[in-house]
Amino acid sequence: MSHVLIATAPVGTHDDSAERLCLDADFDARWAAWQTRGRIHDRTVRRTLLMLVPAVVIAAAIVNLRLIR
Repeated sequence: MSHVLIATAPVGTHDDSAERLCLDADFDARWAAWQTRGRIHDRTVRRTLLMLVPAVVIAAAIVNLRLIR
């Protein structure tokens, strides 16, 4: 015979919509900040790649020419 534990929900749940609105406003602010940080990071990575990729291609071409001769 097995024992099964059943969890019950609290009987007196409190629903305060004003609290929820405050939390939603805080969430919106945090989400906007997250998106801003993402855009800044994306711009930084793109700028870095724009500088790095041509340098790597030129270096690979030089190494390739040295190995061929």
